[in-house]
Amino acid sequence: MANPDKPDATYAGHLDWGGQVLEADLPAAAQGLKVEIGYEYVIDGPGKILIGFVVLGPDGSDKPEERTVMFGQYDARSNAIAR
Repeated sequence: MANPDKPDATYAGHLDWGGQVLEADLPAAAQGLKVEIGYEYVIDGPGKILIGFVVLGPDGSDKPEERTVMFGQYDARSNAIAR
């Protein structure tokens, strides 16, 4: 059962994860990539999709390393841990 308050809920067959990180907190290998606010960056693989996009930083800055990176992952391969 996913949630005791919703006993009729069922598992949808996939997991969705989402989050955000300050661009300055990314690993060195990911910093300095030429990305623009408003564009989506997609990594697609069998049963998984990772989408990332850059938004203004907490203080409204659009300068590299002061922005926020938002991301979401669709995962249809981790069924064993979700059931």
